[in-house]
Amino acid sequence: MHTSILSWNIRGIRKREKIRAVNQLISSQHPKVILLQETKLEVINGKLVKRLWNLDRAQFSFSPFFGSAGGLLSIWDPDWIQVSQIIVKPRILAIIGFMGVNKLLGGILNVYGPSIDLEKKDFLEEVSSIIKDSGIAWCLGGDWNLFIDPSENIGFSLNQAMIDLFKNFIFEASLLDLSLVGGCFTWCNNRDPPTFVRLDRFLITANFDLAFPNLMQTVLNKSISDHNAICIQSDHLNWGPKPFRFFNHWYNEKGFDNFVISTVKNIKHRNSGVGI
Repeated sequence: MHTSILSWNIRGIRKREKIRAVNQLISSQHPKVILLQETKLEVINGKLVKRLWNLDRAQFSFSPFFGSAGGLLSIWDPDWIQVSQIIVKPRILAIIGFMGVNKLLGGILNVYGPSIDLEKKDFLEEVSSIIKDSGIAWCLGGDWNLFIDPSENIGFSLNQAMIDLFKNFIFEASLLDLSLVGGCFTWCNNRDPPTFVRLDRFLITANFDLAFPNLMQTVLNKSISDHNAICIQSDHLNWGPKPFRFFNHWYNEKGFDNFVISTVKNIKHRNSGVGI
């Protein structure tokens, strides 16, 4: 069964052209869930959701904006996820329920990370407190206002402490960061000279990856926002066994070297009866 989840920092959704852009994106991508950040709305009703997604049975939840920015909106097809719990916080909006044809118990978490460095540690700890030890599959998407590698940035000041903070969060939460297809960056300041950064991404747990085969994370063409929309999707086609994925942060795991050595020895012994 085709699975597609969209995420887009729309930078305000009051204007007619923004609503039209979201509607066109949904029409072209056919998502099961869409996550919007920076709606800049305090109240969202069914009439607006209908204009965004022309699906009579679409359901939604939102977190109102704070200050002069923010605001999250998650919309979903109840035929794909039957939501039983919703968690609403200023920068986090989570829906939990049974997903897909296999009715996997999982959560879709919509995030809008703070731009102020001093607030980022508390934000990531709050996200971790929601997903940690929950025992369910998770897909986390949105504008993190963080990146994990200097190569994901051109022209933006580097803060290695923030890079390490985000990488450690991903590692400690046992999240998978899929490669981005279709581009390297998701935000541009549209100035001369321009700054490019990958601020938007999906992160998933291993059981979510296993439940939905052939997952791919894609950056979509830039539209009316200074952020690109991103999409994580899989399709029903069987491409054969999934390729082995290796993540660099595994090197930091205690005992990793010994585990690899012992595993190779065991495989060699089983195949040939001779140790290394």
